[in-house]
Amino acid sequence: MKTGITGAQHSRRVFWITTIFKTLFVTFLFFIPPIEGRSQTETYTWSNVSLGGGGFVSGIISHKTSGDVYCRTDVGGAYRWNATNSKWVPLLDWCSEDEVTYQGVEAIALDPQDPNKVYVLAGTDYFNGGKTAILRSSDKGNTFSITDVTASFKAHGNGIGRANGERLAVDPNNSNILFCGTRRNGLWKSTNAGATWTLAWDGVTATPNDNGICFVLFDPGNVSGGITQTIYIGVSQYASTNIYRSTDGGNTFSALSSALPTTYMPHRAALSGNMLYITYANGSGPHGHWKTELNEPSNDGQVWKFNTSTSTATNITPSTGKAYSGVSVDPANSNRIVASTTNAYGNNQFGTAYGDFIYLSTDGGNTWTLKLSSTSTMDTNGLGWIVGSSIHWAGSLDFDPLNTARVRVISGNGIFTCDNINAANTTWKFDVKGIEETVVLDATSIPGGNFISAVGDVYGAVYSDIYTYPAKNITPTVVCNSGVTYAANNTNKVVRVADKVYYSTNQGATWTQSPSTNGTYGKVALSADGNTILHCPSGGSTTYYSTDNGGTWTSTGVTDAKDAFPIADLVNTSKFYLYNPSTGQLLVSTNKGVSFSASASNPGQWGSSVARAVPGKEGHVWVALNGSGLKYTTSNGTSWTTVPNVTYCAAVGFGKLAPAATYPTIYIWGTIGGVRGLFRSIDQGAHWIRINDDAHEWGGPGNGNFVMGDMNVYGRVYMSSVGRGLIAGEAPKYTLTTTALPSAGGTVTGAGSYTAGSTATPTATPAVGYTFTGWSGDATGTSASVAVDMTKNKSVTANFLATNYTLVTTASPAAGGTVSGAGPYAAGSTPTITATPAAGYAFTGWSGDASGAASSTTVTMNSSKSVTANFQVIKYTLATTASPAGGGAVSGAGSYDAGSAALLTATPATGYTFIGWSGDATGNASSVTITMSGNKTVTANFQAQSSATKYTLATIASPSAGGNISGAGTYDAGSVTALTATPAAGYTFIGWSGDATGSASSTTITMSGDKTVTANFQIQSSTTKYTLATTASPSEGGSVSGAGTYDAGSVAALTATPAAGYTFTGWSGDVTGTSASTTVTMNSNKNVTANFSIAEVTITATVVPAAGGSVTGAGEYPSGTTVIIEALAAAGYNFIGWSGDIAGTATSQTVTVSNDMVVQANFESTEGVALKIPRLFSPDNHGDISTEAWNIENAYLLDGCEMVIYNRQGQKVYSSLGYATPWDGTSNGKPLPDGAYFYIIRYPDNKKQAGSVTIARLK
Repeated sequence: MKTGITGAQHSRRVFWITTIFKTLFVTFLFFIPPIEGRSQTETYTWSNVSLGGGGFVSGIISHKTSGDVYCRTDVGGAYRWNATNSKWVPLLDWCSEDEVTYQGVEAIALDPQDPNKVYVLAGTDYFNGGKTAILRSSDKGNTFSITDVTASFKAHGNGIGRANGERLAVDPNNSNILFCGTRRNGLWKSTNAGATWTLAWDGVTATPNDNGICFVLFDPGNVSGGITQTIYIGVSQYASTNIYRSTDGGNTFSALSSALPTTYMPHRAALSGNMLYITYANGSGPHGHWKTELNEPSNDGQVWKFNTSTSTATNITPSTGKAYSGVSVDPANSNRIVASTTNAYGNNQFGTAYGDFIYLSTDGGNTWTLKLSSTSTMDTNGLGWIVGSSIHWAGSLDFDPLNTARVRVISGNGIFTCDNINAANTTWKFDVKGIEETVVLDATSIPGGNFISAVGDVYGAVYSDIYTYPAKNITPTVVCNSGVTYAANNTNKVVRVADKVYYSTNQGATWTQSPSTNGTYGKVALSADGNTILHCPSGGSTTYYSTDNGGTWTSTGVTDAKDAFPIADLVNTSKFYLYNPSTGQLLVSTNKGVSFSASASNPGQWGSSVARAVPGKEGHVWVALNGSGLKYTTSNGTSWTTVPNVTYCAAVGFGKLAPAATYPTIYIWGTIGGVRGLFRSIDQGAHWIRINDDAHEWGGPGNGNFVMGDMNVYGRVYMSSVGRGLIAGEAPKYTLTTTALPSAGGTVTGAGSYTAGSTATPTATPAVGYTFTGWSGDATGTSASVAVDMTKNKSVTANFLATNYTLVTTASPAAGGTVSGAGPYAAGSTPTITATPAAGYAFTGWSGDASGAASSTTVTMNSSKSVTANFQVIKYTLATTASPAGGGAVSGAGSYDAGSAALLTATPATGYTFIGWSGDATGNASSVTITMSGNKTVTANFQAQSSATKYTLATIASPSAGGNISGAGTYDAGSVTALTATPAAGYTFIGWSGDATGSASSTTITMSGDKTVTANFQIQSSTTKYTLATTASPSEGGSVSGAGTYDAGSVAALTATPAAGYTFTGWSGDVTGTSASTTVTMNSNKNVTANFSIAEVTITATVVPAAGGSVTGAGEYPSGTTVIIEALAAAGYNFIGWSGDIAGTATSQTVTVSNDMVVQANFESTEGVALKIPRLFSPDNHGDISTEAWNIENAYLLDGCEMVIYNRQGQKVYSSLGYATPWDGTSNGKPLPDGAYFYIIRYPDNKKQAGSVTIARLK
């Protein structure tokens, strides 16, 4: 009995298995005998680095009474839906390395009478020699028993037609009877609930496409003796019978009906009452068959219904020209049917991508409604990276039996769920939480930084939290990233390899493509300083180096290590290492990869190419040697140490040091003490503990073939898998409990859960009135913070003691007053302090440990305190007034200290006499002293002299001929007199001097005495000049003449001259009008602008003959404009060339217009000519040059048509208008991987043509 995990898990997977990965991994498996696991010594928690989905879910199956839902994948096992947590639960994580084949699930069967019973047909051609089994569970997949059927028949869960089904079925009337259709060995039967199997029918065994019997379906209504009698099977073949029926319990079979099509092959069938629904396609899917001679492109098909009572067959295809695969009937309403296409890339989904079609019928297939379209909405479900992808390879869909408004559908990237298929505009949720179905090819954990994965098919991602789904994939890239690493001494520098080499200087936030490469994919290394990159391309035997971020590449001299995995020394910037499994040598470079030499001794042959350098340890390299165990060197390979007790090691990696350890933590996938699994050592391999268990094996490290630790979290480990994503394990957690004693004495932080071996740091904080005295329990010492190594659950107590504090008071200044309240106080008490100012002082506020302006306040004694009462001498104001205001002035006003003496002095103005003080001062002395005992106001009283005083104002003109001045004479004292300077002809007044100032020609002067004033004049030196400034707008529009300096009153001439392609439109500024020449009178400085605009020219186009097509680009344009003129052929015509003002045969012409143009597009009829589109080409620079690109015969018929090509994720990789240049198998200049691609041709009349083409390079 095998035990599977019962909790939902985060996981990940990819469908990217190259021939190299397959060959290496299978070879290693054959070297290793199977071994059962033993109980672990440390309980890890297992999940995945979260990506979500990522691979092909090949089938979805539900139990019609219990509502349980299961799905299967092609390389990542099987899952059960947990409705409570809305997650998928993996069921096959228990598969050992000898059982990795079971990760390819070909069929799932549920017992209609017992929802606890689940059967799985599992096996993969290229793993474990194609070992195949029927896995049997009586507890919904929590545990399984295994029936090995390899000797009888083999499954291939990742084979062609893998979305067909289901080919395994349980008799709905007898739980002991199962039938299994096979790819190559006919129909098999079990009568003991799958424990043993016998051949039931061999009327059909193998089919040309290797898909054989693709479904088995019971009719529960025909039962005899407790055994269902009617059974339908589908056979994946053309031209002859492909639907058979048995009416005797499977003893014999015969063709169902000649009315059913044989030009297509069946995919799936659904039975409701007496109505059998069947989907067909011209290929088994989910894509076109790679053997083109089989003529199975999977791009066309039909949907039929067959009345089993009347034998009437009816074609109910929703829409022609598409391959159909999925079909499901509402268990509550037999008229409601959903059907889906596969490999159809003509449906605009969500307005962002193209993929398959999903249809709903509510009348038994008579009419259909498209339920997935451009108006549908994608719910990413928190997995942002899926945006821009499509639902494709939709070969299986299913009504939820407990809520038939809900429909689930499979896709090449996971599962999508529509919660209301009846809605006019449907929403499809990316419902993959718990499913991780990717092939992770490499990963790196940057110390103090990000985690980055390199993944097949879905690129990989950059993580700050590995358990949070990424918002986006790594970009730019094409399909896969195969290698990634960082610079040990420059951790912001990262390099990765896909079809190109890319580097980042910010830990993967952004990426820059290297200017060149010597090959695609493969592995990369990066020197510790980040300045040197090493790259061995996939399939290559030469490793190259670059010191300019891939600008240039030079051979390292290593030319015989195929698919090498170079690594950098993680300390010394000049060192690199490369282990060659075929020779057993460790090659070492000490000159930044310029050359390598073999180390003094070798670890041995046939190890994993993924050797590991050790963080922080120069010269240390570890090599996993498979059946030869594990070795390491600490001296660049001068000598090697064999790690004891490790009898087998497939992978080795390093992670963060354990607390108090001196060597990085080591993780391996290997065998110790006869037990195969994941092991950890914190003492350089002297001791090991197993950290996984028999329920968590995932089939071993799979295609990526690596294990590694996290460089930031001790105990966290990662392992690649064959299709279950990147496994992540967390070390056990221990609990730290904290107590404060007494409880009122303070608080303690740091309690919680900690990774085993990590260090907790509890901190004690005393409450007010307490001091911390020390730790007890599992900690000692008197420091407020203490380190506790979490090797088990622990408890610590922080001890506190009550305290007293002193209050000190101060008066500032000391003479300013007194302060009460000083003394000793109990912690936490609140004494009152009071400030009393001395005479002449005022209290202004508290400082120190008290604040505020109230004379009394309180202080909380949570420590010793010091407060200061601040005082300030009182100030009084002395205000003075002269009466009358013009009678004189008074000095002495201002602010004075209380009690000080202020001196007041009265000074009479001319013509006045001081007669005495009033207010807060008395007497008639002109000076008096007043004591400032408060604010004071005094008035100085003046009296005008009894007779009026007269003063003389004399004026002078300088020079005397320069002008004259008015205003001279005799005036009363204090009067105000006006003065005016008038310049003589030829002179200018420049200002006053003497008893007047300023440059205004008129001013005033107060007669406080005799005054003399001079008016200063200056003779004019010459005739006045004015400036004329000109501007052209825009500057390139033309030129303007006439700018310069002119005599006042003269007339200047202006002329505007437009540049080529411009016209003059008029003047602005100090001149108006539209005449190109004009004049301006210079009576001041002038600014004039000449305005220009671009000239317009006309392109006129004609078509010959008129029905032959059309021309775009004709019309009016500004002179100098660059215009694209394009000829579009009508249906049945071909463009043959231009005449008139342009010539040539290219449909698109680019011209720069400076004059009017007349052009003519000439067409000719194409009646009788057809496109000839090849289904395969080989852009590999080998063989026939005609296959180096996708050469379409008569491609000129595509002029005016849009050609769009998609990959199988529904992402556009190529588009063109017309097809003048054949597609070379690249996207944005990057070679695309081999495989099937899908094209849509959109003709000008909106008709579409779709199909597939395969890239198949010679190996």
